[in-house]
Amino acid sequence: MEEYSLDRHLKSYCDAHEEYQNLYATWSLNRKSCSEMLKTVLLRYPHYSLHDASHAEAILSKIEMLLGSRVSQLSPTDTWLVLHAAYAHDLGMVVQWRDLQNAWSDPAFQNYLTSLAEGEDKDLRNAVQWLRKMEAGKKDDALWPLHIVRSVQLIDAAYFRSQHAAMSKSYIERIAQGLQIDLGHSGLVRSRLLQLLGEICACHTAPEDQVLELPYETNGFGSDYAHPRFVAMLLRLGDLLDVDNGRFNAAAEEVIGGLPESSVAHKEKHEATKHLLITPERIEFASDGPDEPSYLEARRFVNWLEAEIRFLTMNWVILVPKGFGGFAPRFEKPKLCIKGVPDAEGLAGLHFEISQKKAFEIIEGSNIYENKLVFIRELLQNAMDASKIQLWRDLCAGTYQAWIGEKDSKKLQALQPYSLQAEIYHSYPIKIHLSTDVDQVTQIEIEDRGTGITLDTFKRMCNVGASPSGSDELKKEIQCMPKWLRPTAGFGIGLQSIFLVADRFEIVTNNGAEVLTAIAHSNQNGGYLQIKKEGSRPFRGTTIRIALKVPIAPSFTFAGKSFYYWYFQYDPMEAQNCLGELQILDEVSKNYGTSLFTVHVSSNNPSVGSQTITHLIPICENFAADKWERRDNYLIQFENDCSTAKLWNETNAVYAELSLHPESRSLSEVRFKGVRVKDNLLFHEQCLGAVIDIYGFDTKSCLRLNRSELTKEGNRIPE
Repeated sequence: MEEYSLDRHLKSYCDAHEEYQNLYATWSLNRKSCSEMLKTVLLRYPHYSLHDASHAEAILSKIEMLLGSRVSQLSPTDTWLVLHAAYAHDLGMVVQWRDLQNAWSDPAFQNYLTSLAEGEDKDLRNAVQWLRKMEAGKKDDALWPLHIVRSVQLIDAAYFRSQHAAMSKSYIERIAQGLQIDLGHSGLVRSRLLQLLGEICACHTAPEDQVLELPYETNGFGSDYAHPRFVAMLLRLGDLLDVDNGRFNAAAEEVIGGLPESSVAHKEKHEATKHLLITPERIEFASDGPDEPSYLEARRFVNWLEAEIRFLTMNWVILVPKGFGGFAPRFEKPKLCIKGVPDAEGLAGLHFEISQKKAFEIIEGSNIYENKLVFIRELLQNAMDASKIQLWRDLCAGTYQAWIGEKDSKKLQALQPYSLQAEIYHSYPIKIHLSTDVDQVTQIEIEDRGTGITLDTFKRMCNVGASPSGSDELKKEIQCMPKWLRPTAGFGIGLQSIFLVADRFEIVTNNGAEVLTAIAHSNQNGGYLQIKKEGSRPFRGTTIRIALKVPIAPSFTFAGKSFYYWYFQYDPMEAQNCLGELQILDEVSKNYGTSLFTVHVSSNNPSVGSQTITHLIPICENFAADKWERRDNYLIQFENDCSTAKLWNETNAVYAELSLHPESRSLSEVRFKGVRVKDNLLFHEQCLGAVIDIYGFDTKSCLRLNRSELTKEGNRIPE
């Protein structure tokens, strides 16, 4: 689009109008001086994408593509501002030696180093560790000087990069000491316009709403007008759209000894770009990356661009100059792949979302963070819920007609747990397999024979706080189920609990129509959910795989196998350390006693072994009508010379077991649909023990958000 270039437009206008000639003259000089300064960015940021004149020219090219023939409608001052913004917005990445001295001598900088040491970026953590080793005088590596050089380089870049937009503004607005920047050339351009340029450049990394804090219109260089908001949006879009190949300096990569992980992903994102189209009417983008990190970078780019286009579209009238015409470009559906495998259709932008209210409830209203292993209970509950719904669907489909006889919908809704043979429940086992890899990372795999997960369900799951059983059709289906069989659901935070212990997890699911594989990433990695229509799973249900990112500190609140292993056998240097596996085993045993479905835990490590944790509630296991006495809506069974009484309330679907122990104090236990919960009952009477399992009541009315405590209403049920 040479005929519509911004440079040519400004030159032709200034040639035709003598009073504007200083605009093009200062632009010609400033382009050269900024280009020279931007060459030094590579000294401080050798592992970053290029931020020199090539980046500035790419931005201008993208802006010209977005504007098309409308370049000719720009005022001379707007054109001057756009050209300068492209070259000046990254001047803040020029870091002077005195800036480094001031930063490293500032006591607050030590706090910054501590935050890096505790942060998520592995390369920056290692960099701080090297510095602290040198402070301690530990020079046990012959290459320690090189490690120090690289470490300081990474730390400097991370520190100043976050400030570069504000530093650019500072450089532009005043003649910087040592750098001798004077974009106004001793008053040829008014300081007011330079300050405006600084504010525009400062906006390029700011939240979108900050653009609206700029003036919509202001007087320009001569009798024309400038439109700071519009210029700022053009800079933001042009900067973002410089996503093509070749953004990294290959020679610099070799000189510094390779890129850190974060830069590798960023570089591969650029190299993965397969299609890019920018016109005034639409933008198209396609990417095919080699791995997950590059894919996630592409996803972040897509989400960012979508947000910018949405903001431009919604605020078009208060951003563009009067009479400019046209509309914001459409961002066509992006195509993102990993090694040629595309996202599942319609889910390219899917990521976990959480409202501020729900986040506050989770953090403030629950104790979910007290025990990071809570995710095990949440995932088992999800597996139980999926199995209950699938069992109901199989009953309605007549799958078990030979066992229970033909029944209409009313008779099915009237079923009691003992109406089904134990073998039917055993058809929906839940299996947990544990292992420990060579890096001492505990691997967890949870498998069920439930409904599986559809694409629509994945979408609902990403709205954190919305129950997976939230669709209208599914709600109606659940209302038709017997109370005792209805899923727990209720809070919709189960999957999010995994991120307490892992940055990602994998889901392989067969929903009866297709097999889907999903990789879920924590909010620290964008919260994205990558879904592909592929995978291997021969039967319906879901498998979730998790690798614990950090060891879980031993907890001695429950004297299980992990306590004894840690106390008598644990050796942190042992290759076959299985402490993490035993902690998972204990967490399952702690939470579950009886249930509608069995939970089986297995491991190849002999210290863990294989065992079935849960068993069917007695009313389901080997039910014999002649051993149960009916009294109104209760079924009662006495055992052991009447020292034990078992009861089932058919109306409210509550199971209770009372036992007399003349020689000891017995504790009561309250469960909600098979899961042990803390209770506030004063039922710990001498010689009397009780187990109460609540099946027929609503989750939200009975359980607190953390699922481990009964509400006031829940406490009234056993009383």
